[in-house]
Amino acid sequence: MRQRAEVTLNSSKETDLTPAAGQKSKYESHTCHDDDSEDIRQRIERVSADISDIDQFYNIASSPTRHSRFHSYYTSELSSLKNVPFNSLNQEGKIDYLLLQNHLKKDLHRLSLEDEKK
Repeated sequence: MRQRAEVTLNSSKETDLTPAAGQKSKYESHTCHDDDSEDIRQRIERVSADISDIDQFYNIASSPTRHSRFHSYYTSELSSLKNVPFNSLNQEGKIDYLLLQNHLKKDLHRLSLEDEKK
């Protein structure tokens, strides 16, 4: 089980995804998680850790493979997020859901803008 990651979802271009002290990062190919036992907070922590892992594994910023991997990850997570029963979440869960959704959409849009520049 992963240790808790400190998560900051902000509107800046770079995302602060700092693993907790002592947390080891290893690349994992998470594509879609429809695990009913995963609450929205755990999902945010997992997504943040996954993004950090992908970032570390594909460490060449201009790599088409990195770009493709992030694109497929964001797309699959957004698709998976649609399966979460939003109306059954408590108020904090709904806020976390919307923040995560906006974060994923923002990063996916950023990738699209980078595609247009090429």
